[in-house]
Amino acid sequence: MCKLAAVTGPLSLSQQHSILNVVNGSFSLSQKDGFGFASYSHADRSLAVGRYLDPTHYWPFGMRGIPRFLRGGAYKEMGRQLPGVSSCLVMHGRTSTNQKAIENVHPFINGDLVLAHNGMVSWDGPAKLTPHSAKGCDSEQLLSWLADPGNTFSMAHKVWGGWGAVLLLNTRLGKLTLAKDGASLFIAKRQSKGWVMATTPDDIAAIGRITPLLSRPQAICQRIVIFAPKGNIERNYKWRGFGPMHGGSFFLDNHNVRPGYLCNSKPAPAHARITLPEPAKDTGIPAWEPKANLNGYAVLD
Repeated sequence: MCKLAAVTGPLSLSQQHSILNVVNGSFSLSQKDGFGFASYSHADRSLAVGRYLDPTHYWPFGMRGIPRFLRGGAYKEMGRQLPGVSSCLVMHGRTSTNQKAIENVHPFINGDLVLAHNGMVSWDGPAKLTPHSAKGCDSEQLLSWLADPGNTFSMAHKVWGGWGAVLLLNTRLGKLTLAKDGASLFIAKRQSKGWVMATTPDDIAAIGRITPLLSRPQAICQRIVIFAPKGNIERNYKWRGFGPMHGGSFFLDNHNVRPGYLCNSKPAPAHARITLPEPAKDTGIPAWEPKANLNGYAVLD
């Protein structure tokens, strides 16, 4: 399917450009139907978004004077330049399961929310309430649903079938939410503040040559993980995930791993072990968020 990568915590302008070039080069080898990213700075609330239909013709964001014949296809950029220092960088390489169009290149934006998704989901709720998408993309439909006040990930199994890894950036709160159900996703700790996530360990290793890592990549199990504006893990919760996908079976490469927050095939060496926050009790309401403010956040289990 698609591929994801993300970095939380501060990244300089040169680090952002280097990571985007490296990840684009890797993703474009297999993901032929689009490349996109969002870079956000919580310090000045700036957001830069790039979406490119032909991944092999990505040029550094904001570069002017590139002839159209070198662009290689449709593209859309929001913002004139990358943040001077980003607090969250999300990247996506697309293999289309519906229409190949610039409108279907991730990430999608809806108000304060920015979403990138690897997987497949289908709307199982009432037909008259089918969420909107400009070109029929299931990921954009999911974002439309999450942007509606009152809908949260904990309700997804009731009206959505499928699987996937979802990265949802809330630019108002400055927080990145990872919702993981079925798709491959790995994580590693940076030496500086923050974390690196990607669909494959190789992509994490490539990013680690630009921002050094404290640990080796480890697989993430089914979970909701919330990253704070400074890049640290703020909370994590058990997640029921999406409901069953109707109309056939699909490859779910991480459904059969043992339960837990991180799944390790081998113990990490002592110098690379990381102390992670303990999961909160599965009450459905985080202690740090008052109940009156739950509607519209779309980040709660």
